[in-house]
Amino acid sequence: MNRDKLLELQYTAGAMMFQTVWDLYLKFYVAFMALNFTALGLMVQYIGDHNKRLIIVISFGVQNLLSAITALSISTYGKKVAEQQKALIDFVIPLKEQSALGLAADTTVPHKLGSWGARSNALSHILFMACWIAAMFVEPPAPKKAQLKEVALEVKINEHGKDGGAEPRPNGK
Repeated sequence: MNRDKLLELQYTAGAMMFQTVWDLYLKFYVAFMALNFTALGLMVQYIGDHNKRLIIVISFGVQNLLSAITALSISTYGKKVAEQQKALIDFVIPLKEQSALGLAADTTVPHKLGSWGARSNALSHILFMACWIAAMFVEPPAPKKAQLKEVALEVKINEHGKDGGAEPRPNGK
């Protein structure tokens, strides 16, 4: 295999790897954000015990922190891939020839867009951590009237037995 073909393969592989990393990351991000929204809403709606909430908040807070670090790492990775591609271009085609050929000074990797996207995703994870912490102090809503009637009926049944407090009959008669 000649040198030019090897450099071309390395250039193409860098671009494909960048695309694959972003594809997998975006799938994770969308699923994780949906889970975050759902879990946050369910916690605020149904979990009133602050000890139980604390466990959930810590769990999702750590997950969001790790996701923010991952997003920043992807931003750094995109810059490195772009620098590697630019170095390959500069190695294969001298700068004078690049300007004569009208080549773009940048690479095929949209690293600036990727960097901005990854940083904004990291910010969204950090903001979600703040939402989780704030949700610790939100009281669950009071039960609606229909729920109160159902609870009152259950209490009445439990106090008086299944048949409204009648004495038990022998042999079910």
